[in-house]
Amino acid sequence: MNNIKWLFFSYSIPSAKPKARVGIWRKVQGLGAVQLKTSLYVLPDREDLAERFMWLSGEVEEVGGEAAFFRCEAVENIPNKDIVKLFSRQSEKAYAKVLDASRELNLSLDKNLSPEKGKKIRTELRRLRKRFEAIRETDYFPGKAATQVHAALGNVADRLRKLEGNEVAIPLLDTADFSDRIWVTRARPYIDRLSTLWLIKRFIDREAQHKFIERGECADEAAGEIGFDMSDARFTHQGKMITFEVVMRSFGLTGMPFVRMGELIRYIDVEDGTALPDDATLLKNLLDGLITLSDNDDQLCERAMLIFDALHAAFANKDK
Repeated sequence: MNNIKWLFFSYSIPSAKPKARVGIWRKVQGLGAVQLKTSLYVLPDREDLAERFMWLSGEVEEVGGEAAFFRCEAVENIPNKDIVKLFSRQSEKAYAKVLDASRELNLSLDKNLSPEKGKKIRTELRRLRKRFEAIRETDYFPGKAATQVHAALGNVADRLRKLEGNEVAIPLLDTADFSDRIWVTRARPYIDRLSTLWLIKRFIDREAQHKFIERGECADEAAGEIGFDMSDARFTHQGKMITFEVVMRSFGLTGMPFVRMGELIRYIDVEDGTALPDDATLLKNLLDGLITLSDNDDQLCERAMLIFDALHAAFANKDK
């Protein structure tokens, strides 16, 4: 802890410009900086945070104020451990609010969960997750509080899926039994088929081949073909679970990044026509753009792989 280096930022803005003063203060708070003395704020020494302080200095000067920031290895009269405690208290206070809200949400779940109530709880759960992720962005010295909130939110999500009937008993399969196969689905694939194909090629068989067929055609199982996301296919919707979720559970891909992806994909695939959450809308718009830019289904599939790679990586990073 003695090796920690710090960034210090100090500024002043004329009282005649209250709007600017509030705006800068909010940006400093948004960085997760803690206040040591009057108008003296501190952050861990990181290049990205130093750049943010530089930008803030410029903004302060643009509105007629004064600002300065500097690096320092230690504060003579304040031990590093005491500065770290300030950061910990700040993040713990923010986490506590999310933890309390998640526990209340968990208590609101019951066996007679209506579709309307389930939708409201999902919306609130998404809001709490976003708040949790925002806090973690500025939690520079994470402790037990982050772990507790992460577990509480995961518990709500698990119970909600079970109560909504999204937990269908699915036998666990061995990926070795599905190597060197041709995976077949209908032509002009959209979100569920494309994401399922990504799941297959990234986590089940990296050498998997695929084929798109027209309506009325079916997979030739005798020739080693496996159908997915089609009627009577080996892998397709079960209960309220979309094909992506069925495949991921069939092969034990049940980590939170996959679960989070499944939620977004289900929003687009099943609730098409309804108001989508912002992140689902963004994913849908990206996919619609790829469809417009792609000349054929194979090209679309290849381009869509990167989107799902990026989405999985982002969720995996947030789940650490």
